[in-house]
Amino acid sequence: MTLTQNYEKDEFSIQEFPGILIVEPSKLPIYRFDCEIIEEFAYFKRGDKIKVDVLPVELGNKLVLYIEEEKGSRIEIKLSQIKDIDTTEGEKGFMDKKKLLVEILLENNSNILLFFEDYKIKEFISLVNSFYQVDNTYWKFVEIEYSEGDHFGSTKIYFNTPFLAKGENLLWSFVGMEGVLDKKATFVMAITNFRVIIYYFDSHECECVLFSDLDEISVMNSRKAFQSFGSRSFSSKESSQTIGDVVFIKNDKRAITFGQMEDPQGLADLAKSIKKNSIFRNKPSINYS
Repeated sequence: MTLTQNYEKDEFSIQEFPGILIVEPSKLPIYRFDCEIIEEFAYFKRGDKIKVDVLPVELGNKLVLYIEEEKGSRIEIKLSQIKDIDTTEGEKGFMDKKKLLVEILLENNSNILLFFEDYKIKEFISLVNSFYQVDNTYWKFVEIEYSEGDHFGSTKIYFNTPFLAKGENLLWSFVGMEGVLDKKATFVMAITNFRVIIYYFDSHECECVLFSDLDEISVMNSRKAFQSFGSRSFSSKESSQTIGDVVFIKNDKRAITFGQMEDPQGLADLAKSIKKNSIFRNKPSINYS
């Protein structure tokens, strides 16, 4: 929904997603900036100190503007509603130097003027521009017809995304995390009843292969890994586990590899069982171009 001159709160609608995100939203990074309102906009008055959160495509591809202490002062703007974002000079400030401002031009030709600390301006504009570009090619889909017992159902799979389609169930996943106190997801490997994927949250890129396209599932490079327990003062014990690569093959080529997984044979057997029990009436091809 587009913004209107009245800027009623309900008109800043939240992105409607095609399904459930396969990772808890709280595990995804949000990019937060402190800034100052230069000209009155919606709920905000000139001089208000606000927060601006830049949310990636997995969380709606939008800006969230708010005053931290005031729960009612929250506005969401989809990046698709932004026509342009750039810097502009404002009034003179300290040492008679003009302030460098960020100007956001919306699709209804209204604008938002914000003051950031200089060193944050480039980062903010770069994030907005990069997330905007992602949205242009992100929501591609293929339609499949799959068995639901005594009949066939149909659904759309958004294969560039980590969102589950209607009728799609998450059967196995591994989330790579980064950070110390506030850990965030960097990637996820997942198997559903429709597909196998690796999704990277930093680049918003997805490797995906449908079970209807898979020729073979193999274990490669398996080996025993040993782990020692104990200390010099006590007797040590060793435990071993098998790790290896689970390789998903399409058209005699590696389509996806889950590298160095624990119990790779067990994971491969799970995937083979899913493939064996999956019945599709059509065989769509995924075009990443």
